[in-house]
Amino acid sequence: MLARMCQLENKIVAVGEPSYRARRARVKKAYESLEKSISAKIELIDSYAKISSMIEIEVELDFDVLSAEEAVSSTERRVEQIQQIMEVENLEERWRIQAEANDEVERLLNASP
Repeated sequence: MLARMCQLENKIVAVGEPSYRARRARVKKAYESLEKSISAKIELIDSYAKISSMIEIEVELDFDVLSAEEAVSSTERRVEQIQQIMEVENLEERWRIQAEANDEVERLLNASP
């Protein structure tokens, strides 16, 4: 429609008849109104797009932050489990050494005359 108004104004200008001055002003006013309407619609569409992007960001943040927190928590639990396993292995090693020492003492006591 905007293009049609522009074509009509160009035809009026090409004719150059002074009697078309009022009609040209009317076409120009319609053209300007259409431009304002289109501009407002574009601004509205841009606003909707921005709001849509903001909503997507919030949804993704909620999901990603929750996932990241769960991953960190899971990693911390695994680190604790590994530390506990290492402590148990360390205790087992000390008990084994103690048991070997006890066996050696008992062997020495039994070997003494």
